[in-house]
Amino acid sequence: MVKYMRGIEVNLLHIGNDIILRKKDIIGIFNLDNLKKNKNFNNLYKEKLDKNQLVKFSEKQEKSLIIVEKNKEILWYVSNINSSTLEKRYNIKKYRRV
Repeated sequence: MVKYMRGIEVNLLHIGNDIILRKKDIIGIFNLDNLKKNKNFNNLYKEKLDKNQLVKFSEKQEKSLIIVEKNKEILWYVSNINSSTLEKRYNIKKYRRV
């Protein structure tokens, strides 16, 4: 019989296109379609883009926004992976074989 023991929590999150973030740096994960319906958000989005504080790695199918604090700077990452999928990945725990 193979036994599994609750193991190490994964401290990294893959958000697509070979970009991996540390979980402790993530402030929030949001559905981009819902946010883009808000006029104030669109203004803030353009401002972040102009200040090079927005990391976009896919022009097509922008699905989620990940807000991160790195070195006391707030950065926005736009991912083509659905926000609910990213949240599931964020909450996953690894199990190790004993």
